[in-house]
Amino acid sequence: DGCEARLHELIMALGSMCERINLQVLDPRGGSPWSDLDVFMSYGTAVAECLASRADMADESDDLPMPFKTTLEVLPGLPIQQAPPPWRAILEVGAAELVAAADPFITLARFAPSSDRGRRLLEWTFSLATGPGGSAAGA
Repeated sequence: DGCEARLHELIMALGSMCERINLQVLDPRGGSPWSDLDVFMSYGTAVAECLASRADMADESDDLPMPFKTTLEVLPGLPIQQAPPPWRAILEVGAAELVAAADPFITLARFAPSSDRGRRLLEWTFSLATGPGGSAAGA
C-alpha cells in the first residue's frame, strides 16, 4: 500500500537477513545455510517488488536503500553453482526471480556494464541463464 513505515521495516529486515547469513563470506564447504539463502532471495524479491511500486525509486539520481543495494552487489559472489542438489536448482530459480524483480533498478547509472559491479552482475546473470538450471530458472 506504499506505507513508508512498512517499507522501511521490510528494508531493515532484509538488512538483518544479510547480516545473519553473512552473504559476503558464505562458504559452501562450511555447511552453509542453503535454505536461509533461498528465504533471503525470496524476501529480497518481495522487497524489490515493493520498491518498484514507488515512483521515486525510478529516479536514478536516488541511490537504493543500503540493504537492497548490498543484496544486488553480493549476488554475483554467491556460490549457487556449488550448492548440492536440489539446492542448486532451487537457488538458481530464486536468484532469477530476484534479478527479474530488481530489473527496474539495474540501470546503466547504477550498474554500468563497464563498471566492476555491473560487469559482475551481468556475467553472473548470464551464467545462471546458461547453467544447468537456466531453463527452469527462466533467467
